[in-house]
Amino acid sequence: KNSQKIYCQNACISNESALKKFFLHKDSKYNHQISLSRRGSLEISKRDLRPENHLLIKCLSIEDILKQFKFIDCIKIDIEGHEYKILDKIIENKFKIKYVVCELHQNKFYDEDLNNLYQITIDKLNNMRLLNEWFFIWN
Repeated sequence: KNSQKIYCQNACISNESALKKFFLHKDSKYNHQISLSRRGSLEISKRDLRPENHLLIKCLSIEDILKQFKFIDCIKIDIEGHEYKILDKIIENKFKIKYVVCELHQNKFYDEDLNNLYQITIDKLNNMRLLNEWFFIWN
């Protein structure tokens, strides 16, 4: 609360700044049911979501956020499958980020292209020698 080194954004982080649909869990009966919001996502192909149950939310571009800082000690990413849309920009800016802790989603989508991004990302991070050195997977 009183830290000068922690910055919170009241928005979703995305690959672009825009208003987007945030899809809620299929069992959520009301848009304000916080207990099920942790399963929500910007990615409609994530399993257990209902297309008709969504909120319109403000998204900020990861690029715009990264531009605000000269150096970042740690970025924690838990954006329910949308991480694959911002990881290239994070990696591109690795020189100004000490550590990244990220939840990577695997086989949680109806879209096979999204499911395949898990292994592609792991391979890319391994080839760049970033996995478990700079980039840490959080589950």
